[in-house]
Amino acid sequence: MPVVGISPFESYKSLTPLQHRDFAFQVATPTGWNVCICNDAMIREYLNASDEYLSSTAPIQGFFQSRFTAPGLFHKIPSSMMSKALTWSRTRTRSGDEYFPSFIEEIQHSFEQEINNHLQSDGDWNQFDCYTIASRLVMGLVAKLLAGDECRNPESIDLFCDYTAEMLVGGPYIRRFPDFIKP
Repeated sequence: MPVVGISPFESYKSLTPLQHRDFAFQVATPTGWNVCICNDAMIREYLNASDEYLSSTAPIQGFFQSRFTAPGLFHKIPSSMMSKALTWSRTRTRSGDEYFPSFIEEIQHSFEQEINNHLQSDGDWNQFDCYTIASRLVMGLVAKLLAGDECRNPESIDLFCDYTAEMLVGGPYIRRFPDFIKP
């Protein structure tokens, strides 16, 4: 596999999108080597490969240490199975299906709830914490997907937001420890 650059700086400096469009190549980064694949056939092969051969979730599992931070057996689901499930999920909905309209309805309801919680009644300017509102909206959709109508429970949304924040912070901390010390 071709190597682009001898250091992270050289790698980024020498990359051009059209130069490597039909094959895979390696790029040096501060945390190791990344492999870039550049055409649809390689991406399909990558998604359908078994985890024993090639794992599409390994970089994410390594970065977030999902073996320690994700509950249950999520980290043991094969990549090819996840890919097929996502493809099935995309193709199973029809124009008359209520699946996506219910998501739209939920995001509208959640947005109104979040904004109304921050509106001041005196008619003056209102301050909004956009990050908090956006994260609560996204977690509301995740809750709709995973827990159905529980997505309208503010305590559930708080739980989803808190867990996500802890996982994003905790994973990189756990990654610093040598393997024999990890939980």
